Amino acid sequence: MSQIKTLQEKATSLKAQALELVRKDGATREDLEKSKQLYAEAQLCSEKAAQIEALEAADELRGAAEEKAAREAKQNEQRAEKQKFLNVGDFVQTIRRAGSPKYGFQHDKRLFKWNDKDEPASRLEVDQETGEVKTMWERNEKALVENVGAQGGFLVPVEYRDQMLAVDPEFQPIASRATTIPMRRRSLRIPVLNQTGTTAGQPSWFGGLIAYWEEEAAEKTESSPTFKQIQLVANKLICYTRASEEFIEDAVISMEGWLNSEMGFRGAIRWYSEYAYLRGTGVGQPLGVITAVNSPTLVVARAGAGLAVADFTNMLQEFHGRNPVWHLSRRQ
Repeated sequence: MSQIKTLQEKATSLKAQALELVRKDGATREDLEKSKQLYAEAQLCSEKAAQIEALEAADELRGAAEEKAAREAKQNEQRAEKQKFLNVGDFVQTIRRAGSPKYGFQHDKRLFKWNDKDEPASRLEVDQETGEVKTMWERNEKALVENVGAQGGFLVPVEYRDQMLAVDPEFQPIASRATTIPMRRRSLRIPVLNQTGTTAGQPSWFGGLIAYWEEEAAEKTESSPTFKQIQLVANKLICYTRASEEFIEDAVISMEGWLNSEMGFRGAIRWYSEYAYLRGTGVGQPLGVITAVNSPTLVVARAGAGLAVADFTNMLQEFHGRNPVWHLSRRQ
């Protein structure tokens, strides 16, 4: 405390000197600078005194806690010397202190005594890390465990859940919007209006028909539509696997039901069909709209580093038909 008092008195004296220099008539710049230095030194002394005072207070609290812990430990030793618990509450509190890190695992000697004459005492050991009290028979008789096959693991059956976990496939939107044409034979020929014209100002929707404005009694300008023919050839999309009768009967889930579900054959057929509708090569499979030659598929360059409003506007300009749709696919 004497050091704290000395620092406080020094801080008070320095502040008084700094104030005197400031209030002095005709104070020069040097006086003002010296006043600032004195005041800064006074602040340093005050902070140092406060820090010493806080540390001493913390030491006092720590000392009081250590004194209390020592007093409790001494009381525990005195109780242990009596070789009996005062009451049930004393017994419960002793067990609590022995198993809690809050009390430093204070193991009372009375907990290591065995007074049952009909059962021999076993040697107790204390785990220094966890504070857990174990007997020798507890340690020696744990030779049978289920995580080691030779020590009992072979006797424990493995548990299986009769449910298959999987991520649901993405929605297939193309087939529901496509025109389905039934076929009774391998191939089918269909007449098609030729809508491939690209002349500016003349829409290709009408196969080459052009309308003209004419004067009265003027000679009419002739225009005719053009046609073409496409051929559809049927191919099969299949999923095929083989399984033994024993596997079908013994599997924990119904393999027949699972293979016919959306995660089995049915879902796979739908997904590969959708993929072919978009990216099919046309050889033994549908010709996809993205890979088709002279198809309405159009690549529009981005306006900048990322997608902007102008990009969406450019794509919307290329939408044709009465009910165009916009599809975004996720990664496989």
